[in-house]
Amino acid sequence: MRLLGQVAAQPVLGTWEQTKAFWFAAMKYEMHAPEVVAFHRSEATTLITEAPARGSKSYSTAHDILPYALPSTRPLLDSRHAIVGSDYATNKEFEYVYERLVTHREAFRANGQHPYTVERANFNPRSGDMEIVLCHGRERPFEPLRRAVLRGLSSQNEVSLQGEQWTTVTLSEAAEHPEHILTKHFATRTWRTYLPTTPKAKAQWLKALSDAGRLDPSLGVATFHFPPEANPLYDWKNFQKEERLAELRARSQHGPQARAEDDPFFAEQFLGRWVYYAGRVLPFDRRRHVLPLAQVIPLRDRSSFWLSTDYGYEDPWSTGLWQVLPNGIVVRVDEIYERHLSTPEFVLRLDAMLARHGVVRGQLTATGDPSRPEVARLLHDEKIAIVTMDKNAQRDRAAGKRRLIDLLTEGSVPREDGNGYYPGLYVTANCEHAIVEWEQLHYREGASREDAENAFAGEDHAFDDARYFCMSRPFPSKTRQEVDWMREYRKTLATRKSFAMTDLAGTACYA
Repeated sequence: MRLLGQVAAQPVLGTWEQTKAFWFAAMKYEMHAPEVVAFHRSEATTLITEAPARGSKSYSTAHDILPYALPSTRPLLDSRHAIVGSDYATNKEFEYVYERLVTHREAFRANGQHPYTVERANFNPRSGDMEIVLCHGRERPFEPLRRAVLRGLSSQNEVSLQGEQWTTVTLSEAAEHPEHILTKHFATRTWRTYLPTTPKAKAQWLKALSDAGRLDPSLGVATFHFPPEANPLYDWKNFQKEERLAELRARSQHGPQARAEDDPFFAEQFLGRWVYYAGRVLPFDRRRHVLPLAQVIPLRDRSSFWLSTDYGYEDPWSTGLWQVLPNGIVVRVDEIYERHLSTPEFVLRLDAMLARHGVVRGQLTATGDPSRPEVARLLHDEKIAIVTMDKNAQRDRAAGKRRLIDLLTEGSVPREDGNGYYPGLYVTANCEHAIVEWEQLHYREGASREDAENAFAGEDHAFDDARYFCMSRPFPSKTRQEVDWMREYRKTLATRKSFAMTDLAGTACYA
């Protein structure tokens, strides 16, 4: 079998975009949003379509598959297409494909002829018999007949997923599938992959794949976010009702300035956003908590700088550079998040990060993993001062998580105009790993204790270094005019003995 995807071939009309335009016109398929047009034009090998419920993601995916199953290549080739539902009955893409190729095949008739013959067409979800076989004929006499096989499968029947090579693979409602359905059964055996979905918390693997494609375009992973307008029959009356209900819920939680999109259920189901409302660990929202770096640069002369570290080797060594503003707001301005770093390599990365922001080591107050004192000693040997404090308080996972939640919640710092409050913690766009991690971190299904070591699903390294930082009780810089020298002197006299005997006071450090 000479299969499209294994054998080099050219689209019959010059480009796939032109070929798709030809077939779409024949079947009178229309696009109603620029995001859908961009999706059909994409040449990526993995296409993720995010959309709210009833947002046209399955409909557009089914139509993008069709030109690869029709006689569209020179030389004429066979093709195989797997459309995998979480079960047979909910496989919408196969239903749409069946409707186009079988039920309404007359749309393809030209000059009294069809470009294909339907050799087999079964659509029986109850028995799992879902297959369409099209015959395209021969390109030349005595050559084998060329066929397209489109098969509806279920990820609950994993045996049926094994062994075949595919031209395209579609995971219908991809967030409902476990990651291994793609990685184990299809990743190495398909030319083109479609992953249409409404975002769901349990599909962290899918969000991670989307983020990886955005960070590294060479991976060939493209993500498209369809708005409700992509479906011309979208139920806007129901949308408006749910929008108003979401706005009321959001205002009850976040104050009178909150909007419907601040309600996580509405943002997921009606806007198609990855918000992890089910079991989310942190109330982090990049729309609220990400600041432009230019906004905090002017305050540097009046800020203190802190460094938080969570050591790892196979896990990432996660480090945050923090700026504590005069009003007490803390901003994670940059980060290091990298695996397989030796201590000297880490110090090189650290010096490069500090140089980007005009900060020197002597300006830093650093805090590290209280469970890894040997790492503090290694950093001390590199002339990086590590603040010490009550280790039990700093490693307290429940207290650290609660402190992070409090800082991320509006109500921490009063606004200058007296109208409400700011959150107490922000990050800049430099901290992409922390942003992704804090958005995705959620509790494992069935976790009995939310603060247990194994309660979280997802990476939590930036979470850990941030809670070490927060539990160090960071404070802003003090200018000479702001310091009451007599009070500071009396405080020093009163606590000098405890400084010498213990590190519980929170100010002694390796110098």
